[in-house]
Amino acid sequence: MRTASLLGLAVALFLFSGTATTQEPGKAQPVKPVDVYKQFRELVNEGRYDLASGYLKGFLESNPDDKDYLEIERLYGPLTFQALRNIPKWSDDPAADKKARENVDAVVNRSKAITEKLLRDPARIAKYVRNLGATYEERVFAEQELRRTGDYAIPFLVDVYRANPLPEHAAGILGSILKTDPPSIAAWVAALDGLSPEQQYGVLSTISSRPDSLTLLTSAQTDFRGWLWRIAARPKDENASYNKFATGLLSKIYAGGIQGSPPEVELVALARPFYERRARFDSTRTNPDGSPATVPLWTWSEQTNKLVKLEDVPVGTAEEYFGLRYARWALEQAPDPEIVALEKQLAGQPADAMKPDRDRLAALKLERAKKPYYEPAQRLIIALATERAVERGKFGEVSRTSPAVYQLLSDAPSSLLTDLLDQALGQKRTAQVLAYTQVLGDRADKDAASPRQGTPPKPSLFVRALNYPDPRVQIVAASAILRSPTPVESGVRARIVDVLRRAAGADGGGPKGSALIADPNRMRADNTSGILRGLGYDVEQFATGRDLLRRVSRASDFDLILIDHHTPNPELTDLVSHLRSDQNALRRPILVVASSNTVPAPSFEQLLLRFAVLIAATDTDLYEMPAPYVPDVRRPIEEVEAGRKANLALRDERFLDFADGKADRLTGKRSNGRIERLLRVVKSSGVIMSPSQEAMLKLRAEQITFAVLDAEYALTPESSPKTFARVADLNKRIILQPATKEEVQRVGVDSLMRLIERFEIDVSRNAAAQARYDMLRGKVDAVALGLKVISPRDHEAEAKASRLLRSYPGVAVIPEPFSRIGFEDDLRTAFQNPADAPRDPAEKLSGAKVAVEWLRKMAVGELTGFDIKPAEPELRGALASNDLADAAIEAVGRSPSAAAQESLVSVALNVGRPVPIRAKAADAAVRHIQSHGRLTAAALVGGVVELAKSEQNGEVRSKLFTLKGLLAYTQGGFITDLKNFNPPVAPPAPPKEPEKAADPKKDPGN
Repeated sequence: MRTASLLGLAVALFLFSGTATTQEPGKAQPVKPVDVYKQFRELVNEGRYDLASGYLKGFLESNPDDKDYLEIERLYGPLTFQALRNIPKWSDDPAADKKARENVDAVVNRSKAITEKLLRDPARIAKYVRNLGATYEERVFAEQELRRTGDYAIPFLVDVYRANPLPEHAAGILGSILKTDPPSIAAWVAALDGLSPEQQYGVLSTISSRPDSLTLLTSAQTDFRGWLWRIAARPKDENASYNKFATGLLSKIYAGGIQGSPPEVELVALARPFYERRARFDSTRTNPDGSPATVPLWTWSEQTNKLVKLEDVPVGTAEEYFGLRYARWALEQAPDPEIVALEKQLAGQPADAMKPDRDRLAALKLERAKKPYYEPAQRLIIALATERAVERGKFGEVSRTSPAVYQLLSDAPSSLLTDLLDQALGQKRTAQVLAYTQVLGDRADKDAASPRQGTPPKPSLFVRALNYPDPRVQIVAASAILRSPTPVESGVRARIVDVLRRAAGADGGGPKGSALIADPNRMRADNTSGILRGLGYDVEQFATGRDLLRRVSRASDFDLILIDHHTPNPELTDLVSHLRSDQNALRRPILVVASSNTVPAPSFEQLLLRFAVLIAATDTDLYEMPAPYVPDVRRPIEEVEAGRKANLALRDERFLDFADGKADRLTGKRSNGRIERLLRVVKSSGVIMSPSQEAMLKLRAEQITFAVLDAEYALTPESSPKTFARVADLNKRIILQPATKEEVQRVGVDSLMRLIERFEIDVSRNAAAQARYDMLRGKVDAVALGLKVISPRDHEAEAKASRLLRSYPGVAVIPEPFSRIGFEDDLRTAFQNPADAPRDPAEKLSGAKVAVEWLRKMAVGELTGFDIKPAEPELRGALASNDLADAAIEAVGRSPSAAAQESLVSVALNVGRPVPIRAKAADAAVRHIQSHGRLTAAALVGGVVELAKSEQNGEVRSKLFTLKGLLAYTQGGFITDLKNFNPPVAPPAPPKEPEKAADPKKDPGN
C-alpha cells in the first residue's frame, strides 16, 4: 500500500506539473482544476483512495480559484467536498493518510469560505429579502436562496419585519419561516424580545404551523413554550386574542391540557432542566483539548436593538442564560396570594363599596410590581446563578470571583439562604454549599450555627458543612463557626482543629494538581508517574494499599488516586471501600489501572528513548543555551536584526554541541555528542541487527536525541531554524524508510534493560538528576514520535475490576497508561464534575492562610477551649511558606516541644528567607527558650554561632547574638570573649567622598 501511495503521488506530480497536455509545439497548456477534480472523483468512486489522494494534492497545487470551486459544486452538488471527510482511510501508510486528510480539510475549508463569502454578501441578502414581497416566482426563488444562506440572513429579515413593511411583504417574511432550516428558528425565537406583541403573534403562529414544530420543542435554542406561557399570563383584558392564542396552542402541545396550570409554575418547570444539566442543545461542539463543550446562542441586544449570534458559548453559560430567563419570567407573572384573596372578596361588589379593601388592593398591586413574589422562582434563580458563578470562579471566594452574585446573596433573607444551604447539603451541591456557607459565615449567622430543631436536636448547618466531604467547604464552615456568636460545642472543637490542621498542610499543588499512585511494581509506577508529571501533576508513590491509606488519612492535599489492581494489603475492594469512607478521599476520583498480569517487556525503541533521557539527565557538558531572542524596540532596526541573527546562530550551534558534540578547534569535527553516546551504549550491549535495522537505529537515535533536547529547550522554527529544519528532514526520512519485520536480538535487549536499571538506581541517589529525569520522561511522548510501544491490554482484568467496583461512585477502570494519548482522556473523564477537579493552588493557599490564622488565635489565647497540639506538625510545615510564616511563627512559638524551637531557629538561620520573617522567627525562638529551656540540637546551635559572626543584616544579627548567648553560653567562652575584647582607641575615619571630575566646559583659569 505504501508503494501504491508513492506511485499515486508520482503520477499526480507528473500530471499536474504544468506539462500534462499541449496545444502548440513547445508550449505547455495548464491543466484545468475542474478536470483534475473530475479524475479525482473517478478514482474515489472506484474506491482507489490511495491513488486518488495524489490527484487531490494535484488539485490543490493547480491553484483553483473561487469560480472553480463554485463550478465543481454546481456539477457534483454542494456537499461534494464535505463528503470527502466520510472516507475512513486514504492509505495504509499513516503519513500518507494524515497528509490526505490535511488536504481534505484544506479543500473543505476553502470551499466553505468561498460559499460563505458568496452567500453572506449583504447586497445579495437585501435583494432577496425585498423579493419576498414581490411576485410569486421571485418570492419562491428568494426563499430558496435565503435558506441556502442559513441563519445569517435572519437578522436582515428581522430588521425589515420590525420596520412594519407592507402586509404582502410581512406575509412573505413570515412565510419564509416555514421554509427555513430548523437551526434558523433559534434566531427567530431570540428575536421575539425585540418585536411588538402583534409581531410576536405573527412569528409564533407561523413557527407553530411548521410540520416539525413539536420537534423544535426538544432543543433549548428553538423551544418557544416559554414565550407562550409568558403571553398566556398577561392580563386577559389587555391581550385577549393573544392570550387565547397562547392558551389554545399550549393545550395542543401538552397532551393532558393546561387546565389549572399557573404560568409561573410551568415557567419554573421549563427552567429546572437547565439547573439540573438535563437540557438538550443543538450543534453542541465538544473540544478535543478537554475544555467545556460549546453551543451557538442567539440573543437580542437591548443596547443596539439587534439580533446577535454568539458562536461558542460554554454549555454551562447557555444553561444559566435560559434557566435564569424562564425563572425571571416566572417572577414577573406570579400572583401575590393576598392580591388573589382581595380580588375574590371584591368580586361582584359595587365600585364604591369596601373602599379600604380596594385601597389596600391598589397598594398591593403597586408594591407587587416592585417586588416579585413567587418563591420557587427566587430559589431557582439564586441556586442556578450561585452554582455557575462558583464553578467559573474555580471554587474560590464568591465575594472575590463574582461580586454580583455575592451582592445578590447578601441581600437575600437569612431564612431563604439557610433553607437553600440545607437543600444543597442534602443534594451534595458543592458549589452552592460553599457559597451559602461563605455568605452566612460572613454574617456570623446564628441560625446557621445553632442546632436544628428535633429530638434530639440535629447538628447545625455549619456543623454539617464541617463534615461535608470537600476540604474547601470544611475550612469555610470552620471559619463560619468560629465567627458566630453561638458557643462552639465541645464535641465540635476537635473536629474544627482537625479541619484547620488539614487545610494548613494543603498549601502546595502543581498547575494541574497532585496524584497518589499505589502500585507494587516500581517500574510500572515510574512509567505512570512520568506521564502524570509531564501533564503537570505532583506524584507520590506507594507500594501497598495500607501505605496509601496512611497518606490519605494524613491530609487531603491531593486531587487524584490511581490504584493498580495488583496492589496488596488490603485487597482491591477493601481498599476502595476504605477510601470511599475516608473524608479526605470521599470526593476524589479513583482510577483503577487494570494492568496485565504478565509485565510486558518494553520494545527496543522504548528502551532507546529511556536511555536517551538518562544521558540527558546526567549530562555534565551543560552548555549555556541562550533564551529565544526578544527584540528591544528602543534599539535601531539594524541592531535588532543583527542581535536576532546572532541569537539564532548561537542557539543552532548549541543544539549541535549537545547532539553531535563540540567541534574541535583545529579539525572542526564533532564527537562525543549525545547521539554518538547513545549509539555506543547500544553497540556495547551486544544487540545484533540487520543492515536495515542499523540504518533505522541511527535515524531513531538522532530523532530521539532531538526530541529530548526539545523537552529541555524550546526547539521552534522561529528560535532555532536550522536545527528545526534538520529535525523536520529527519522525520521525513524516517517515514520513507521501508518497514522492517525482523525482530531485534533479545539477548542484547535484555542486557540493555539491565544497564538501564543500574543507571536508574544511580540517578535516584542524586535528587537533582532524578528530578531532571522525571521531568524529561514526562515531556517526551513515545507514541507521538512514532516509536514502537508495546502496550497490550488485559481485557479480562479490566472486565473483572469493573464488575468488582461498579457499585462505588467516582471509580473508573482504565488500561495501563503507556502514553499521554488515551490517558489524558481518562483524566478528563475522571474530572467531569467541576467540584471534583484539582483545586487551584491559589485557592489552596488562601485556605491555608485562613487555617493558620485561626490556629494562631487559638495558640495565643484569643480563642479559648481548643487543643491545637495535633496541628503542630502542619504549623511547623507552614513555616516554610513566606505567605504563611508570619502567623505560623506566633503559633509555633507557643508549642513547648523541642521540634517547635528547632523549627524557629532553622527559619532564623535560613539566609534565603525574607529579613522580617527571619527576625520574627529568631525573636520567637528567644521567647521559646526563656519559656521552655534550651531544646535545640547541637548542630543548629553551631549554625547560630557561625552565622552570628557573618550575618549582614543588623536586626537579624542582633537576634542571632541573643540566641547565641542563650544557646551556646559557657563560662569559659564568656571569659575568653572578655579577654579578647579590645575596642580601638581612635574611632574609624569616615569614608572619603569620591572626588568630582572637573567640568570640561569650565575654564580652569577662572
